Amino acid sequence: ALTLPLMALGGSGIISVASNLVPGPMQSLVQAALTGDFETAREWHFQLLPFLKSNFIETNPIPIKAAMQLCGM
Repeated sequence: ALTLPLMALGGSGIISVASNLVPGPMQSLVQAALTGDFETAREWHFQLLPFLKSNFIETNPIPIKAAMQLCGM
């Protein structure tokens, strides 16, 4: 959930747990931010936010492993 705020402050990328399950949307968010397209990055951020928040309800990596298992991964 901190990817967009950090990139807006000058971050140049992320190491992402969420990308294990949603690599395309996370890449889209990061690429948009890197190119300065913060309108698109913001759209991706708000679309992903519920998922991103749920990934940190418990200690990492428990939530993402459970989500991946539910998706057959």
